[in-house]
Amino acid sequence: MGDYIIGGVTYYKVDTNQFSKSQVDFYRDMLTSRRDGWLPSPKQKWTKIAGAILRQKNGHKDGDRNPFVDAIAYMGGDGYILTDEPNIHNDRCIEIPFKEAGSLQQMEKDLLSCLNYSESVIGLCGLFKDSESLNSGPVFYRGGMGWEADGKAYFVVAVLFSDFKVTPILPDADPAKGNFVETTVSDVTSEGGELNSQLINRAADRTLDASQTIGKDSVVTIRTEVTGSKEYSISETLTVGAEYGFTGAFKGSVEVSVGASQVFHKSLTEGQDTSKTFHTDNTISAGLPPFTGGMLKQVYGTQQVETTYNCPVALTYRVRVLQYRAGYKKNGQNLLDAQSYVRADFGKDNGDARKDLYNRAVINKNNNVDPDGIHWNNMPETILSMNNLYEETATEVPMASTPATFIATLKTTSGELKGIAPLYPLKYVRLENKALNELEMKTGDTYRVDLIELEGLAENEQRLKGPYYGFDKSFGKWILTDKNHKELTDESVATLTKNDRTGAVTLKAVSDGTVYLEYLIDEHRYSTYTNGSLYTTNKNLKEFPSIEVKITSPPVAAEKDADQNEAGNNGQEQSASTPDQNQQNTTSPAVDQVQSENTTPPVVLEKTDNVDKKLKKTSLSKLKAGKKSITITWKKNDEKGIKGYEIQYSTNKKFNEDSKKVTINKIKTTSKTIKKLEPKKTYYVRIRSFKKSGGEKIYSKWSKAKSIKVK
Repeated sequence: MGDYIIGGVTYYKVDTNQFSKSQVDFYRDMLTSRRDGWLPSPKQKWTKIAGAILRQKNGHKDGDRNPFVDAIAYMGGDGYILTDEPNIHNDRCIEIPFKEAGSLQQMEKDLLSCLNYSESVIGLCGLFKDSESLNSGPVFYRGGMGWEADGKAYFVVAVLFSDFKVTPILPDADPAKGNFVETTVSDVTSEGGELNSQLINRAADRTLDASQTIGKDSVVTIRTEVTGSKEYSISETLTVGAEYGFTGAFKGSVEVSVGASQVFHKSLTEGQDTSKTFHTDNTISAGLPPFTGGMLKQVYGTQQVETTYNCPVALTYRVRVLQYRAGYKKNGQNLLDAQSYVRADFGKDNGDARKDLYNRAVINKNNNVDPDGIHWNNMPETILSMNNLYEETATEVPMASTPATFIATLKTTSGELKGIAPLYPLKYVRLENKALNELEMKTGDTYRVDLIELEGLAENEQRLKGPYYGFDKSFGKWILTDKNHKELTDESVATLTKNDRTGAVTLKAVSDGTVYLEYLIDEHRYSTYTNGSLYTTNKNLKEFPSIEVKITSPPVAAEKDADQNEAGNNGQEQSASTPDQNQQNTTSPAVDQVQSENTTPPVVLEKTDNVDKKLKKTSLSKLKAGKKSITITWKKNDEKGIKGYEIQYSTNKKFNEDSKKVTINKIKTTSKTIKKLEPKKTYYVRIRSFKKSGGEKIYSKWSKAKSIKVK
């Protein structure tokens, strides 16, 4: 935090941590701290001004020398401005050091005790005798006194600081300025009001867009608090720059056009909250998937938003210049009664000595209309004009940084689409890859059955098919059957095993033969919106996946060729550069695929990823398109043991071709930019997390894919 200049006034930083600890210490720090570490403090400037006023009021000019003038010097109202030491020496004068008293009456009692006044004399000539002076709160003062030849104190002069108030200064509300410390938002507490709309989408091929609106008069209540501020009085509230509302400060869901300084001042000076009534029309929209029903629900209630904010606090106060003179007797005759004067009073009406001084000594310097009769254009202290001390004192204010807390109680409305359910029963379970109706394998081959993608379809009264909302292939199982759909118990031809740790389901070809791979749904999973207790059974399905698996042994000829390759061509050595003309030059199948002779897709072998369904999935936050690039952002996965993430992207939404992967090995990383992509193409992206066990990676399930078009 640096200095602020507001309305021509410089609020400068004071290093103090006493605001919330000790009022007295806070006031002392603010009065005695020097700007930039070397410029005069407020106490030093005001004692110089007080000294000049006392000299003028008592008819003394520059160069005069007497005990009274010397007492002023000991007060600090003479000599070089950056020192409190007098520039003279007088054995009959002494300084009264800068000190604190609990009240105005206590301060005056301490001063007049120097004059050997009795309680009765104090009662007669004291300046502060009312009950308000008794309960005035802490005051600070500094002075000087002088003696007569008989050793009795004859006069006391002093400058008095009292009626302290603080001025909160609200900095720029832009969070980029760094003035916010933190913001916390509570959950919405319902007040019992809600609006529900039942929605039905009978369309098989499009989403139903629906919306509803709650119109309501609401009240926003804003409360502000400066740490420790209940111990202080507030003079005013200032805002750096243009006035702003609380929208930025609270980051809430409601526009609050209440002025920041208005709220701050009212809540701190009067102990009241600031409220504003406004009307809002809160609309929520939702897309209902095909063949589904649901409920659009809105709830309104209260929400509390609390923001801790760096709020500097300046100090204002009242300044009085005092003079006391003891009574004087000679030969038993009373020649002079005890006298006391308030020679000047700054801030009497507005509580701010600085503003009062500016009005009197700067603006109206030559008008001779000063309420205390001071002639500002004819002051005896030349150092004042040489250093522009009046204007400096009137336009420089000490300021300490202390945190402030804003609290807003907002009336908010939250909405959601609830209870989405299929409108029609599940009737069809199909293979997404229609070419998988037949599968050819060689003995010893394995195939990952759990990687087969399925889709669930419903059917309406007109036999129009559409997606069944909520179908999930993991709620079902694969079995081996014969051609009559009877489940096999004999494992002589093929086996089907499941890894309980990773969820991988593997088909292994054992010997020559034909089996059928069939999928069964969970019969306690799929119901409808209109009848949630009636579930679809496998017998109710009109279609379900059934894959004919033909298993054969590898050809014997391949073994003979292999033997010849080991021994050479008829026992003769064959050059690698001149292969046998009669031998067909073929390429071995890939390690992880076996290509069948017909159009059946490649058989995926066991060399696949280990997937643990119980491992927490990672979800994508957003995709941002750039020039031939995509920036991918996801939410950090905080599950114990997670080591990183794997991103897969492709121009194919099923990720079965033209797919690439990127591995992120730092768990704290939550974004990645993919470059060198094809422009104007749509890319599909998904992500999963992984951990390591025994040197191998174990993956979570893939997240839901998102798509974006590259620029």
